[in-house]
Amino acid sequence: CRSSSFCECIVADRKTFESIRQKVNDGSNSLLVKVHNVIMDEADNLPETPIVWALDDSGKRILGKSRTALRRLCDYSYAYRFTGDSVYLDKAIRTLDQVCSMPDWNGWHFLDIAEMAAASGIAYDWLYDVLPPEMKTRIEETLMSHAFLEAYDFNKAWFYDRHHNWNQVCNGGLVIAALATREASGVIAGNVIRNAVRSGHRYISKIYAPDGCYAEGPSYWTYGNGYQVLLNGGLDSALGDDLGLSRMKGFDRAGDYIFNSYGAGLKFFNYSDNASTGRPSMPLWYFASRFDKPYLLANEVKMLDAGSYRDGNCSILALLTPYIAGIDPEKTNAGGIRMYAAEGDNPIVIFRGEGTSPESDWFLGIKGGKASNNHGHADSGSFVFDSFGQRWVS
Repeated sequence: CRSSSFCECIVADRKTFESIRQKVNDGSNSLLVKVHNVIMDEADNLPETPIVWALDDSGKRILGKSRTALRRLCDYSYAYRFTGDSVYLDKAIRTLDQVCSMPDWNGWHFLDIAEMAAASGIAYDWLYDVLPPEMKTRIEETLMSHAFLEAYDFNKAWFYDRHHNWNQVCNGGLVIAALATREASGVIAGNVIRNAVRSGHRYISKIYAPDGCYAEGPSYWTYGNGYQVLLNGGLDSALGDDLGLSRMKGFDRAGDYIFNSYGAGLKFFNYSDNASTGRPSMPLWYFASRFDKPYLLANEVKMLDAGSYRDGNCSILALLTPYIAGIDPEKTNAGGIRMYAAEGDNPIVIFRGEGTSPESDWFLGIKGGKASNNHGHADSGSFVFDSFGQRWVS
């Protein structure tokens, strides 16, 4: 049986969620209200096309199906917890039925498993009191067969020994599900959590050390760090501590790296195979809260106001509301550093200069590194220069 002290505890327990509800209802945190409105709009309007097992055009992945499930279940679970309206519960149960009906979650591409496990684990945890008993049993059994036992096959679970986004995403998704079902999954869930934390201390530290630079670049920063935040936040909320993962060398500067990776017009410093089109870096809400750096959110606030948080890249937004609730909106435009330098696998230096007006500010990003870095695409050194709102050199 599941004790009430563990019920609805992943990322946001009942007390935390009640605080979120109060701040939204009284309008005391304008940023939280805007995020809440995005989530609720999605919960009301996301298409409900059935999620059916099918490989994508690459012939390798069902990752799009996993991401659809994650987005729906995060939004529906949040919306039900906030309103108590059974419409959202019914939507969540239909989605859970679809993902639990799949023959497997495509273990040969473990990201597919990880995102599906995170989706199922969050819904199981946040809706635990109201899910039908047979649905809870189905989720427990599906997670065991489609996720946890697959992680014992090291031909598939090679991510344990890597220091890039696969390690973060796969361990983060597995741990969220293991924390949610740990009473039912017993020693298996315990091993999943233990293996993830051990892997994190051995390999994830290499991602951030020594100065927080993310070697795979800004486009991958949100993906990898989104699941690192779920991993750290899940452990912290369920066990009272993230077991040292947020204290890894350089982790406290990871937010400064991505904040400074935005150039003119919020374009990314697009080295390696990264796109220049900037997009929300949602984990920054966690980094700003965890390390008391509200200035990191200046670009996020701009993108939130511009509607960029509705572009489909924000599937875990509901899980960030506890951190958003603790941010003072008045402190999110407080400047921050104007030079960022980092050593590591992909050494980088970024200068952000002030012109005679905001429109004439300039940006210079330079990187070194190795052509063989993950997602490096043979880029062993490149630079960009922006000014007057334009990218002049790439």
